[in-house]
Amino acid sequence: MNENIKGLIKLILSILIYYVLNIFYFKLLGLVGLHFTGDAYTIANFIKYLIMALIVGILYHGDINLSIHKYHKTILTSLIFTVGTVVLLVFLNVVLHKLISSLGGMTTGYGFTNYFQNTLTLSSALEIIEQCIIIPFLVVVIFSLGVSKVIRNINASSIISAILYGLLLGLTLNTTFYVALMSVIVPSVIILLLTYIYKANSSIWMCIISYILYITFGAFIVGYVL
Repeated sequence: MNENIKGLIKLILSILIYYVLNIFYFKLLGLVGLHFTGDAYTIANFIKYLIMALIVGILYHGDINLSIHKYHKTILTSLIFTVGTVVLLVFLNVVLHKLISSLGGMTTGYGFTNYFQNTLTLSSALEIIEQCIIIPFLVVVIFSLGVSKVIRNINASSIISAILYGLLLGLTLNTTFYVALMSVIVPSVIILLLTYIYKANSSIWMCIISYILYITFGAFIVGYVL
């Protein structure tokens, strides 16, 4: 089978798994009499994202494993590039928000959450793992790696990944078109840059780690460094 066709099938499956499970997971559980609240809901939601990550990870395991090996083989250089990428992503986030605000656009904040300001509980620990590790992993693998396996040109794949991610993210927001548009600009540009970096150095693992650190420590960097 043509590699582009295989890549397209994987991309479609990954997107369907990510968005269909998000929409129908609890509805399906409800049909069999399973209704969750409190910590039970948090655990069930965590399991949902684990299932997504497992399936998507299996679909792209060859590329991910190869990238992990490459990352560890040049660990010092990889770490330097990772830190540099995180700083670049945060800087880009801040600049874009200021630019949007100066042009009269809606001020949406920097989009970071300080996950470490509350007391650590089972629910908060699972939320940190889910929001800071599993979801960033899914986003980068599906949109940066997945789109790149279909579209080989570095510029085209970067732009398409950003548009696709922004479109799908906007559709999940229960708000007006204008608010949705303002809300997806920065995340879309971040994915564009990550895809470009991946295409430039062929290390999806570095992009995954960079995005995880960006999500996890973005609030700290903005609050205490910039």
